[in-house]
Amino acid sequence: MLKTDDPFVEALKAASDHIAQVPDGFVKYSKTIPDKEKASASVAFCMNEYMKAYPVEKINVYATEQKIERQIDVEYAGQRLHLPIKLKGYVDLIERDKEGRLCIIDHKTCYSFSDPEKIDASKIIQAVVYYLLVLAETGETPYAMKYREVKYTKNKDGSPQCREYEVVYADNPLYFDLFFRLYEDITRALMGEMVWVPNFNALYDNEVAIVSYINRLDVEEDRARLMKKHKVENITDVLKKELHKTANMDKLRKIVEKQLSEIKSINYSKMTIPEKIQTKFAEFGIALRFDSKVEGATVTRYRFNPSTGIRMKTLRSHDADIEQAVGVTDIRVLAPEPGTTFVSFEIPNAKRTFYKSAPKAKGLLVPIGIDVGGNQVEIDITDAPHILIAGSTGSGKSVLLNSMLNSIRGNADLWLADPKQVELLDHKATKYADEPETIRAMLEDLVGVMDARYAEMKAKGKKFVGRPIVCVIDEFGDLMLENPEGSRQNNYNSWSIARLVREIENRHPGYEGSNYSGKQVYVDALNKEDEQNRGKYAHLSAEDLIVKLAQKARAASIHLIIATQRPSADVITGRIKTNLPTRIALRTGGEVDSRIILDQPGAEKLLGKGDALLLRSDSADFIRFQAFSV
Repeated sequence: MLKTDDPFVEALKAASDHIAQVPDGFVKYSKTIPDKEKASASVAFCMNEYMKAYPVEKINVYATEQKIERQIDVEYAGQRLHLPIKLKGYVDLIERDKEGRLCIIDHKTCYSFSDPEKIDASKIIQAVVYYLLVLAETGETPYAMKYREVKYTKNKDGSPQCREYEVVYADNPLYFDLFFRLYEDITRALMGEMVWVPNFNALYDNEVAIVSYINRLDVEEDRARLMKKHKVENITDVLKKELHKTANMDKLRKIVEKQLSEIKSINYSKMTIPEKIQTKFAEFGIALRFDSKVEGATVTRYRFNPSTGIRMKTLRSHDADIEQAVGVTDIRVLAPEPGTTFVSFEIPNAKRTFYKSAPKAKGLLVPIGIDVGGNQVEIDITDAPHILIAGSTGSGKSVLLNSMLNSIRGNADLWLADPKQVELLDHKATKYADEPETIRAMLEDLVGVMDARYAEMKAKGKKFVGRPIVCVIDEFGDLMLENPEGSRQNNYNSWSIARLVREIENRHPGYEGSNYSGKQVYVDALNKEDEQNRGKYAHLSAEDLIVKLAQKARAASIHLIIATQRPSADVITGRIKTNLPTRIALRTGGEVDSRIILDQPGAEKLLGKGDALLLRSDSADFIRFQAFSV
């Protein structure tokens, strides 16, 4: 028992001395308590109210303000419990109740009372630590942990300033389950293992988080095992099943089930997008903390910090769940966002911004669009050095190609292959071909130019210095299906007179088409000039010619840009991908096509009309951008 005639005076003097000794720099002042004078007054008020609520003469004290530090080696639940790391605590008060049971008392001052229906992980851990310490110290099993709170703000309605709520240990085995898993994880972490130790305060619902953690629902194998065991398909139902097993946890079960029901029937229309994402992931036991958002022309990127230990693969697998919660399709999950520690979600904007014509290229540094952060995205074609562009119909492929050509115009000789015969007509080309036969001929000519430039470099003993050539092949898928057998001469009979005249005039500006008569004259003129090359390259397929150029043409200042709306494996072959390292993927018809272009999914989530992903030759990270319009 306390040995004093006036315990209030003794306690107040001890508190005042303690406040005076604490340096101001260590005190967290507030508007309510701005200085030490107000702090002392608040302490006096709280102590007076406490003494009235819990008179000293009615307290059967066992110990007060006791520091306990012990190695835990006790009997618990019929088994010997040995914890290798010592526990330490400062127990405010140990008393016996009217039935003689040992109760642990913890005192707290507060601005407002805690909600006794809200389960607090920190209080759970404190309760179990004190239980084990008192058991080890006294050899007697504690009955309950009582939290006594005193408000330091006076109630205007005259209601009591003190409130007590207790945790009866025998009724709360779940508290011990939580502590023992946390203790195990922390011990493993101290031994150097990578473990997930959750921040319960960052989660959507403490109760759901606690039960999820106890049942190891953050561990993929355990989650799958429990789902299989209970024959359910989501974590919500697993939690319900697990809680129902614990008959003496009825109070906690009801709280959690109520909150799970609220999660299922939540009105997402009243939430912000970050709240929707956090809420949906909370159902799966995954904690995310919103950080920031980046608003782009096509999408807005929402950035989150994940709790430690969450697998990125797990986050990426929930894209459909997030689409359901947000109510928007084609959400792209970046787990992680390249170059950051964030997990990000790209949500399509309700209203998109489309940029006008691209700025003029600086040499062959070509602007192609604006990224999510509002920065201009550029490709240096000399470093690329060859570019593959692919996307389904309506994805914006042709618009992007024409935008790039407009930007390049005047900085290089353009050799254009236009099998659609309308896509690239508006550009002043050094070479232009629009049928498989003439396109193949143009590629053979380009290989000849490359060889000639190599011969020149060898003769002069230095790198090629001259006007670059940019060869654009639109819809090269048509070429990939052509038969290389035979020679070009077999196909000339299908050419029109006009096209033959244009071909001759392109090669020999001095020729006048009107000076010739009869198709054979033009055929003879072409054959005479190309006789040597036909023998040299006739055995090569279109793919062989493209690969040959991709492998060698860069040093000769010749660069390829090839495009297709058929991103299938027979068009974008392994040889093509290997030799065209810079790739731009626009929207594809499915994940398979995205993998063919980029070696991973993502392009199927793009929105079309110039929304694109850029994979540079010198980086494994993707850049999402909105392409310029023509």
